[in-house]
Amino acid sequence: MSQGLEESEQAEHFRVLDPANFPDQPSFPKVPFFLGGGFAGGLALALGLALLLEMQDTSMRSERMSN
Repeated sequence: MSQGLEESEQAEHFRVLDPANFPDQPSFPKVPFFLGGGFAGGLALALGLALLLEMQDTSMRSERMSN
């Protein structure tokens, strides 16, 4: 009996009764958040690198320009 059911199920055809509904806009990624995060991260990295390089500079500085 089970063998007969398995054989009959192999010949079944399925129809889609309710097709999938696609969203109007993607839920991820949220572009403004990614743009803001990228800008803030780049700015922080640039300022941190500039500060690090300035702190590593050990040359003498004075108000008087040497010629």
